[in-house]
Order: sequence, then C-alpha cells, then structure tokens
Amino acid sequence: MIISIRQTIGVQAEQVEKNDDLLEVYMVDSVEYYIFSNTETMNAAWSIGEFECIITGKITLEEMKRMIDSI
Repeated sequence: MIISIRQTIGVQAEQVEKNDDLLEVYMVDSVEYYIFSNTETMNAAWSIGEFECIITGKITLEEMKRMIDSI
C-alpha cells in the first residue's frame, strides 16, 4: 500500500499511468476521487487545493471506497 501526498505549487502535476479505463468517479464531501486499475493494483487519485493525493495497493474496489470514506 502506498499513500502519496504531493504539494504542487510551482511544479508540474504528476501523471499516473493506467492500463484500463477509469472505473469510477467516486464523490465524497464534494471531492472527486478517480478510481482506476493499473496492472494488478487499484488506484485512487484526487486533488484538494495545491495537494495531489494518490492511494495505490493490491485491494478491491470496495476496499478502496472504504479507505476513501475514512479520509
């Protein structure tokens, strides 16, 4: 499991490679979480203000949603 938070002031936003289509845009508290798969991992990416956040891990879609709900 990897959780990454990056401040993006004055730097180019990070791009996350994906091999499948976007699985879902999951909305929680007015924040859009983009959930997609990449090889064998489930990923969620979102940004809040100047922060870009990514969760990556070998988990299911439902487990990813539970993690997002806990934020």
